[in-house]
Order: sequence, then structure tokens, then C-alpha cells
Amino acid sequence: KIADGGIYDHLEGGFSRYTVDPEWKVPHFEKMLYDNAQLISLYAMAYQKTGNEKYKNVIDKSLDFIKKNLTHPDGSFYSSLDAETEGEEGKYYVWTEKEINEGLGAGPDLEIFKYTYGIREGGNWEKGKNVLFTIEDVKSTAKKFKKPESEITQSLNNSRNKLLQLKSNRKKPKLDDKILTAWNALMIRAYTDASAALGNEEYLNSAIKAADLIRNRMWDPQKGLFRNYKDGQKSINGFLEDYSFTIDAFIRLYELSFDESYLLFAKQLTDITIQNFSDPNNLFFYFNSKEDKQLISRKMDFEDQVTPSANSVMADNLYRLGLYFYNNEYLQRSKKMILSACENFGEGQTEFYSNWTRLYITLLKPYYEVAVVGTNSKQLRNDLAKSYLPYIILLGGTTEGTLELLKDKLQEGNTFIYVCRNKVCKIPVQDAKEALKLIN
Repeated sequence: KIADGGIYDHLEGGFSRYTVDPEWKVPHFEKMLYDNAQLISLYAMAYQKTGNEKYKNVIDKSLDFIKKNLTHPDGSFYSSLDAETEGEEGKYYVWTEKEINEGLGAGPDLEIFKYTYGIREGGNWEKGKNVLFTIEDVKSTAKKFKKPESEITQSLNNSRNKLLQLKSNRKKPKLDDKILTAWNALMIRAYTDASAALGNEEYLNSAIKAADLIRNRMWDPQKGLFRNYKDGQKSINGFLEDYSFTIDAFIRLYELSFDESYLLFAKQLTDITIQNFSDPNNLFFYFNSKEDKQLISRKMDFEDQVTPSANSVMADNLYRLGLYFYNNEYLQRSKKMILSACENFGEGQTEFYSNWTRLYITLLKPYYEVAVVGTNSKQLRNDLAKSYLPYIILLGGTTEGTLELLKDKLQEGNTFIYVCRNKVCKIPVQDAKEALKLIN
């Protein structure tokens, strides 16, 4: 339903920041990197779960929007596009009926488009303007016009392309071109999730390119992680969300690449976070480092808002890294953080603890550790990654690597999938479908 609404850009892809009505029709037209990143990850999971082609289209179009509008030439990501153009909110995105009539020309394509998107002479918004949102789906439109669904889909694609061409002549909204580590990490995670769901190597390469920029440019072994970058300058020390989101993205990158350097960097950042952001009398982490004198005071943030709270992401990171590295201190701190946060799950409060609630499930239904080892590990890993598997960690490669769980798993000339829980493995299999049976 969100993808049907006006909050989704039906021509260029991507999502606006929020809507101003309960039916998601009229957006506040600003487009933020962090919203799009999280929604792309969400639609990737939805596609894994359902195989719905609509979700695949949302992913592809939204990543195309990111590539064309919010990507620096070096592969990192800008922050946002403004809502206004020439002092008018939404001017770049909305249409009068006359503009659509002239842009598409008389004929069945015009009528199909106007019927699908509810285009009115007086507009469906203000000042006679129309926001594009889906009033009728392809099935009902096909029934109305007595045409095959494939023909309706092609007609709508043709119309959208014509309007896109017209839209390209409009003045674009202003770009906020600062590069923020935390938001870039969310986008890296989005590209990686999209690659997993769709089997798209190009998306994984984009994630790797951006991740390497964080590791090589935003990271200083003496000073730690930086938060911001623009015009060759970085000036703000990384906050907890910069560390936690980067750790999360690099864990996910390891799962889709089996490059241990990403996992080891995630662990390195985790140890620095524990050292510099912890309170000796508290389980949770401060928002800023003890070395950071830029802020007047130090605070702790627990609530999941437009992004998950950095503390909840760290709890998740600690749990997964604890499994990877057999680190019981990580695991115990994660569990204690989750249980402590659960004390806030009172009446009317749950929506502010959505990520904490998700993590609580891991205590009830622990992760599987799924190791894929051998010459064909890449293909079998990718086969597994196409499925919706929210409570597994993936590890492996063509060699055993350094992780303890991979020890003695390599069998020369074969590739095996080991499905394990609490370090106890079931009989290995050589087919992804058989592994999925063991997991499910």
C-alpha cells in the first residue's frame, strides 16, 4: 500500500520523507537517504518472503533513483533532495491534467494512465495539481479496458517514460550533498540486501565500493570513525549511530562476500565502541565517545525513531559478532541490553521499541549459524541468500578462514552447507534446498 501511495515516486522511484494524510497519498516531498535505504531493505525482505514482482520493481526503481540523484561520483551517498523547487513544495513532482494530456497525447494510453492514477481536471491535491498515486491496480484496469494485464503494464510503462522525459526538463530540487557515515552505512546495507534478494552482483559491487570508502576515508586508526565528509573535509567525530550502523553493514557485507576483512573491521569498531562509548555502571552506550569534547553533555538514546536506536543496533551487532567469534562477553551484554530494554515495553510504548522487540525474538528463537565451505561456496551462499532467513548468520568461503566455526569444515573437492545452532551442527548437505529444510 505504501508503494501504491503518493509517498512513492511512480516515475523516478524512491520514497518521500512522510505523508500528510492517513492514506499515504500526499507526501512531504523531501527525499532522505535514510528513509530510502531502510525501505529498500524492507522491500528486499518482502520480495524474499513473497516473490512479488511488484516489490522487485520498487527495489530496482528506487536504487535507480539513488544512483541518479543521491550518489557521488566516487560511489558514496548524498543526504537528501529538498521538497521545494523555486519556492513551491512538490513542484518538481506534481502534474496538472493538461500537462498529462499534452504529454501523453490522446488515445488509450492516456485514458489507462488517468484511470490508474486518479488524475482529475481539478487535481487531487491543491491548486489543480495531481499527485500520482495508484487508485486502480493493473488487474482492475485490465478489466475496465478489456485488455490483457501485460498490455496494461506495457501501456503504463510507456506513459511513465514519456512523463519522465518531460520531467527531466524541470528544475530539480536542491541537493544536500553532505555525506554522513551512518546514513551511508544504511545505504550499503540496502544495496547488500537488494543484492541478496535479487541475485544482483552489480548491487553488491555498489555496496562494496561505498564500504571501502568508509573504511579508507572515514576511518582513522588514531582518531576513530568520522561522521561527515564534504569537499574533501571531515570535521565531526563519529557518534554511536555511525559506529553501530557501520558495524551492521559490514557484518552483512561479510555474509554476501565471505571477505573476512569486513567482519574483522566490524569487530574492531565494536571493541572501540565498547571502550569509548560505554558507561562502567550501565549496559547501554552513550551517543558520543568519551574522547569527544564537541558536545556539552553525554546522553543515551534507547527509542527507535525514524531509524532504529543506535543502542538496539549495537545489541544486535554484539549478538551476531558473539556468534561469529565465540565471544561470550558480547553475547551476554547483548542479552542483558535486550532484556533491560524490554522493561520499557509498557502500554502505548511498544512502537518506540520496534527493533528491540525484533531482537527479543532472538532470545526466544536463537540464530542458526549456517556455514558454506568449498569451491562452490559462492553459488550456494547466493542460493541461500535469496530466501527470507531473518535469524541466521552466514559464514564460509572457499577456504576455512580464521573463524572457529569453520574449523575442519572444508572437504577437498566438495562444497558442504552446515546448519548449526549453539555450535552443534546437523549432518551437512550439498544443496541449498536441503539446507533450507533443516533451517525451517
